[in-house]
Amino acid sequence: MLLEGGVEELHGPELVDWPTERGLRDRLALAGVPRLLIVSEDVRPPRRLAPDETWIAAPFDRDELSARVHELAEAIERFDRAEPWIDPADVVHRGDASVALTVKEAAVARALLAASGAVVPRDRLEANVAPDRPLGDRTLEGVIHRLRRRLIALHLVVRSERSRGYRLVTGDACVAGD
Repeated sequence: MLLEGGVEELHGPELVDWPTERGLRDRLALAGVPRLLIVSEDVRPPRRLAPDETWIAAPFDRDELSARVHELAEAIERFDRAEPWIDPADVVHRGDASVALTVKEAAVARALLAASGAVVPRDRLEANVAPDRPLGDRTLEGVIHRLRRRLIALHLVVRSERSRGYRLVTGDACVAGD
């Protein structure tokens, strides 16, 4: 439809028709697959884009598509090199992207970020979340679950290390399985 036979030769992001393939966009984002949204002339692009996606207005030619794919690859590379950090307002930043956390999520994120990819024992995370009282059996798991959902937008993954604790991995380690 858009590029008579040329799209198959391009490597890189998945092409997603916006907004008709909104569900596909969401599934690809959760899987960490870069996306190039194809936006028709009469449609507005999404207000917010993830660091691993961009858009292009249809119709477009092969050179314009190649340029957008190249720009997206460079942006992803810059983003994945950026170190994540958390501010006093419990917002985690990475490159130009950020996500707000709850107090409990921020307590876990601070410990994981400070460990620089090393395993943080479960009891230490529990002490960070509730220093004055013991946590219920599933409280930390709930905090970790919500934190994972928030951090995926920053290409950050909280990994469970069986019987040892948790660690934070970034960039290519998220996709490659470390």
